[in-house]
Amino acid sequence: MQDIQNQKGKKLSGSTIKLIAILSMFVDHLGASGVVSILSDNIWVYEMCRLIGRIAFPLFCFLLVEGFVHTGNRKAYLGRLFLFALLSEIPFDLAFYNRWFYIESQNVFFTLFLGLLTLHCIDAAVQANHKTRVWIPMVLGGIAAWGLRTDYSYFGVWLIVVFYWFRGIPWRRNVVAGCSCLWEPAAILALIPIQLYNGRRGINLKYLFYWFYPVHLLCLWYLREYLW
Repeated sequence: MQDIQNQKGKKLSGSTIKLIAILSMFVDHLGASGVVSILSDNIWVYEMCRLIGRIAFPLFCFLLVEGFVHTGNRKAYLGRLFLFALLSEIPFDLAFYNRWFYIESQNVFFTLFLGLLTLHCIDAAVQANHKTRVWIPMVLGGIAAWGLRTDYSYFGVWLIVVFYWFRGIPWRRNVVAGCSCLWEPAAILALIPIQLYNGRRGINLKYLFYWFYPVHLLCLWYLREYLW
């Protein structure tokens, strides 16, 4: 695995990919929250923000898998994701629906949590030599994401599983992940930084995304509602 990832030309660390994902997500949310529409009435500015934003989610899915493989405490990892899913729900609802509570859609941390839980169950089935049952958590995880109406729904859980299942086999990963992103073609561009991943963590940005997500959503809501 490490020999594959440290080939010549692979220059991006995990922290660099995380920064790319966060920046892409922020640009996307400038459009999705309505802030960019206040700054400019040009529809192409909005469309460009959403286009740039498509690469963020696959990158976060990829990084989630890397975190799952390397973490020393998977239960704590699950706990952090669930905690920030709860903390982020009000900022998410305010930023995108202008409501304190909107049950029709849940933030992306819930999708990541369900994806990580699915990986945990798949790994448990493999460790117990029940490889024929790995499809069960995949189906249940997808159903849970769809039922809870999480951001990216069952597509998100499936993409996380794809990155896990084909980890260490780049060409298969790229083909299957690329096909999985056809519903959002621009998301395929995320495979470029993923292909350049060198297998190294880089600088420690462990909690950057956790806190950036709810805080930037609150800031976008405030800018839209109170500064214009």
